[in-house]
This record gives sequence, C-alpha cells and structure tokens, in this order.
Amino acid sequence: MTEEENKVLSDIHVSTHYEEVNGANSKKRVVSRFVFTLPISEEIDSDHDENLKDHNLETVLADVGLQIWSGCLLLCDYIIYNNTEFINKTILDLGAGCGLSSIVAAMFASTVYCTDYSDDILDLARENIELNNHLIPDLDNIIEIRKLDWMNWGCVKKENDLSVKEASEVEVFIAAEVIYDIDLTTALFNTITYLLDSSSKTVYISLEKRCNFSVNDLTVVTPAYSHFLECLEILQSNLQSADCRLEYNRVSCDFPQYFKYSRLKELELWKITSKKRYPKR
Repeated sequence: MTEEENKVLSDIHVSTHYEEVNGANSKKRVVSRFVFTLPISEEIDSDHDENLKDHNLETVLADVGLQIWSGCLLLCDYIIYNNTEFINKTILDLGAGCGLSSIVAAMFASTVYCTDYSDDILDLARENIELNNHLIPDLDNIIEIRKLDWMNWGCVKKENDLSVKEASEVEVFIAAEVIYDIDLTTALFNTITYLLDSSSKTVYISLEKRCNFSVNDLTVVTPAYSHFLECLEILQSNLQSADCRLEYNRVSCDFPQYFKYSRLKELELWKITSKKRYPKR
C-alpha cells in the first residue's frame, strides 16, 4: 500500500472553511478559522471569538498531530465550561499537535507546556500561538513549547526538551485524541506513570472510540479503546499505594458545546486523579 493510500483525514476539516497557505511545501498546509462562543463570567468578558489554526489536511498516521480532531474540540469545550478547574494552574498538554487545546487552556492557566515529539509539529504549534496572540494577552509567554517523546521519557537532550523539574510543577495534564495506536498508548501511560508519581494531580484524556470489523472474529472490535481501558487498570494498580490513591472515571459529555462539530456518542472524556494520602494525626 502506498503512502498516499495510507493517508487519513479528520472529519473536522471536511466541514470547516479553510484557505491554503501561500508557498506551502508538498504537504498541503491550510489555515482554518474556528468560531466558538464563550460563557459570560467574571473570568471571561467576551461572548464570542475566532481562533485561526494553521494545519495540514491529509496526513499519514504518524503525522496525525498536524491535523485537528473532534476529540480536541470536546476537550476544549470542557476546559471552557469548567474553567475554574484550570484558572492559574500549571498545565501540560500531552501530544498537543497544532496547539489548539494549549491555546484554550492558556485562556485560564498561568503556564501551559505545549508538548509533542516532533519538531515539525511543535513548529506548527508555535505558528498557531503567534496567529492567535490577539485572543489572549501575553499568550506567547503563558505557553511554553517543549519536546516530549513518550518513547524516550526522561531523556532530556536539548534545551527545549521538557525537564523533570518542569514536569514536577504541573498540576493538570490534558491529552486530546491520542488513543489510536496500541504502542503509543502504552508509551503514553508509561509517561503518565512517571508524571503522576505520588503527588496530587489530574489528567484529562479525550478520545474517539473507533470501531473496526474483525475478519478473524467476525465481529466489531475496538482494539485501541480496549487497550486504553487495560492501561487505566494497570495505571491504577501501579500507583495505588499507602501514600497515593488513584481514581479514574468517564466524564459525562452533557456540558455545553462552544465549538462547531458533531459531538458523536463515540467521543469520550476521561478523568484520572491521583491524590496524596496524608498521615492521620
């Protein structure tokens, strides 16, 4: 099968208006305009805004971070609706891709580490931060671009790699549409295990439950999703201890929708919390 036949395209880009980037390279680059509404609160003084996103269209599976997926918009909706959970927090975006979830989180957080494994993806996220500086005062100072390769976590080799000290300061982790490959999911949870350790932290993971028909089993299967559930159980087993309690649950997706997309029943949001146990006095 050729590379062209292996390419995938997010449903988001089928319905979203975009303009091709002048002088783009062989990878088709476009700029999309995402319109979203904001609830009126003490923290937010605008009821609508626009978010420009530079991204690729069709990509091979290894480069899906260059696109925007529905699960990312689901996570962004949750962050906006439950913004009090993110106000003045230090947040780490795992597999941030184009940077949309990092930018939305930066509307409330004090610091956001926008991380991914590829320099190309991080360069794209950096461009999108510059494109949307008008939305949030001091946006480029709130968001810190860092490289984080789940396959080589802990190996800080360059200045822009996420450091162990920076990771230890994070209070909330977010990850959008990163559950699609078994090996990567395993690496993600290995990384989360190190990041959570025994301190009190929260992780939000959005995903789309993708179904495939198995010729061998003659039934519909969800291999990536099933492996995700297994990883949750293993994570709980590994981190549960006398000084740490870990819980996870699927979050109800009945919160308001601020971005325009189809919120299918296959879209899910999961919450993982690690709580440090303190000795009884």
